[in-house]
Amino acid sequence: MVLVGSPGTNAQHASELGFLPENVHASTAKNDGITGLTDLTHGADPTSPEFGATVFESNEGSEGGQRPLGAAHSEYFKDGSLSLKYMGEVIAAEH
Repeated sequence: MVLVGSPGTNAQHASELGFLPENVHASTAKNDGITGLTDLTHGADPTSPEFGATVFESNEGSEGGQRPLGAAHSEYFKDGSLSLKYMGEVIAAEH
């Protein structure tokens, strides 16, 4: 399972998602406006150490854009991005 730009999950730990924690991967871009909503809407931040997912790097993302989330929230699948490369590696069973 891969979570990108997630506002949180209804689970308190990766193990509650029906996958082994090592098979749950999460990332949030530095400039993604969703960071202001994490833990407020859907529960635990999947990138927090307590959640137990494998946290991977994303590009910082573009600054600005339409509020409240901004441009960075839509850039996880952008060609050449760190997050897209990592997600491809998950699909290829390299993580």
